[in-house]
Amino acid sequence: MTLYANTTSYANENGAITTGIYTEAELKQLTKIAHGDQYTGNSNFDRVVTEHVYKNGNTNYMNVVGADGVLKLYNDSKYLPKAAQAAVSGFWNHVAGVEIVRFVDTVEESDEVIHDVAGDTGVLAAQSYNGDGLIFYPDSWHIDKLTAEQQENWHMTALIHEIGHGLGLSHLGGGVDGANAGNAGRFGSELMGPWDVTDHPEGPTSTMVDAAALAVAALTWRKPRKIAAWILQTDASKKYVRYNNRQLVSNLPVTVLPAWELSLTKR
Repeated sequence: MTLYANTTSYANENGAITTGIYTEAELKQLTKIAHGDQYTGNSNFDRVVTEHVYKNGNTNYMNVVGADGVLKLYNDSKYLPKAAQAAVSGFWNHVAGVEIVRFVDTVEESDEVIHDVAGDTGVLAAQSYNGDGLIFYPDSWHIDKLTAEQQENWHMTALIHEIGHGLGLSHLGGGVDGANAGNAGRFGSELMGPWDVTDHPEGPTSTMVDAAALAVAALTWRKPRKIAAWILQTDASKKYVRYNNRQLVSNLPVTVLPAWELSLTKR
């Protein structure tokens, strides 16, 4: 084990996706959604169809998902209340429709550790791929005029975003590597793009772009999986999952009911 990770970062050779899980027509549909527009999505998803690779230039998008197809996390951060863990993991599990994120009770069981690092780095949180785990930077958070609930929603949104990177998701702010929105100082709705709690005080809500990107990323795991299949349905634009104050609200179907489902409120 490295200091904060038992599972090394992973990508298939040359960033290759696993084919045969989706038809070419389905793959084209997924990547069209994940491509997005000027300030949503990521144009690198086009290469998933044209070249069957998931890459940014010559660099593979990495993940730290274990060989069982589940990202197992150990919480050693003061910023993540134990009572919020089920809803945090449940966010991605509900988007996926199956369990892909799990909090575990010991470091030895985990793929990586969520922990705090001192110092104002100007970065709120980060997902490393070098064994340093998932990092919160408490000294970088300068919050004014927010309620305690809004502050925690922002903390948890940053965490859910970084877990997304652990699952292999890229940034989704439009253009190459999803960087357009960030470069333009724009905030949007995509969880994996630039996001601000003042625009979304109710917490983060999944979008079709987030879900399609997750489905594609899962094709690059050690155990590739077909997840978030609802995104290919005709009513996909009406589906969502939202995190707010340690609760989930969603109208998405679930094919398995692990422990996190107990905290879910459906509408």
